[in-house]
Amino acid sequence: MKNAEKLTVLIVDADAEERELVKNMLLRNHFRVFEAYNAIRAMELAEAHRPEIVLMSVQLPDMDGYECCRRIKSFISLKNVRVIMIAEKGGFEISEQAYQHGAGDFVTKPVDEDELLQKIERMARFIKISNTTKSTMKRMSNGSDTGR
Repeated sequence: MKNAEKLTVLIVDADAEERELVKNMLLRNHFRVFEAYNAIRAMELAEAHRPEIVLMSVQLPDMDGYECCRRIKSFISLKNVRVIMIAEKGGFEISEQAYQHGAGDFVTKPVDEDELLQKIERMARFIKISNTTKSTMKRMSNGSDTGR
């Protein structure tokens, strides 16, 4: 993956084996990775490290992943973070809840590496476009402020 080495990903899953599997997938593709085993730790790490992407399990021990996603996205500093929910099963209800709580996509367990990387690559392209647009707007704003 081309832009992966510039992206920070937070993996949130109570299942240590699943976290390790996903972490290894991401490390092989040059991501910077942080891990959390519950929602409280996820929120702490998200605020501290400001990941571009969060991979969030639906089932967490202290609150469900949907609520954690909503709370993370409510932080001003994290409003643009992209979230991919990880669910035990797929279906309309899962995807609908994920989107309603601010997630951009979802995958099912066991996580398929190709599918996950494709979804992350799509989000990475969006992040790059968004950052380029913000940078351009800032330059234009600075130029107009100085009378250029």
